[in-house]
Amino acid sequence: MVYRDSASEPNGAATAAGRLVDEDHVSIMIGDIASSLTTSAAGVAQDRATVLLTPGSTAPGVTAIGPFIFGVPVADDDQAKAIATYMTRDRKLVKVGVLYDPSAPDSALLATAFRDEVGRRGAQLVLDVTVDTRSKDFGTVLSRVRDSGAESVFVPLYFNSVVEMASQAKAAGMSGSTFMGSDGWADPSLPAKAGDALEGAVYLDHWAVDVPTAESQSFVEAYRRQTGREPLALSAVGFEAARLAISVVRRSSGGGESIRQAMLGTTDFVSLVGPARFDDRRRLTKRMVALSIRNGRAQFLALVDPR
Repeated sequence: MVYRDSASEPNGAATAAGRLVDEDHVSIMIGDIASSLTTSAAGVAQDRATVLLTPGSTAPGVTAIGPFIFGVPVADDDQAKAIATYMTRDRKLVKVGVLYDPSAPDSALLATAFRDEVGRRGAQLVLDVTVDTRSKDFGTVLSRVRDSGAESVFVPLYFNSVVEMASQAKAAGMSGSTFMGSDGWADPSLPAKAGDALEGAVYLDHWAVDVPTAESQSFVEAYRRQTGREPLALSAVGFEAARLAISVVRRSSGGGESIRQAMLGTTDFVSLVGPARFDDRRRLTKRMVALSIRNGRAQFLALVDPR
């Protein structure tokens, strides 16, 4: 295993990817986490005909860069479909809403995909409202949420904005269980920072420590034993990416195209949340994890399959 540091900068990611291929002669690359960084690295990987497998980038455009780019996590648009599925199919809700920031591309994309899936499933979108999270004033939109009659409202914002929104919602007498979030909520500090303002809220993430599959529990035990710490969701998707990369290299003849074909031929990969295979966008199709905020912590609620 060879490591190169992107320094969390797009140019650094491109430089690191180029050095991994040109100097270290790697067969496959794993990285980056942020979509902006992976996009830079992916351009290099595609030009060098070297497979890049991202463990954390969820922007749909990342794997669209070219046929050598693959992704472990569920993309943002499919994540929004999973959330709509959970609301309408699993919870049987018929009146739902969405509150998003149009200035944030990922928030707007999640809202669009959610809106489309809710319509496809025959539910009523009774609230479709935007907010400028830079203002930190949610009063007007929260009044609209309260008056909309929505049984649940999807809020694809990042956790720091969610904490502020929840605090204002509580002050307005609203229950945290009104809201449902995306993986942008997935920060370990969220339950503590929000306190009981988000009690009963639900959000989706790519993994959680209490996922009950045998593969997940084995991973948790091994991680605790080796590090003495609890694994985070990024630890889990990194583990999945490494397992998948090792498996693919062993099944290939070693060249870039051989590895790419072996990756495409992955039909029986057992992820930490269940069986998975690559779709036509070269992303693993797998379940997401619904988490409920209860008693000051995010707790496993269900595995959600959007298909």
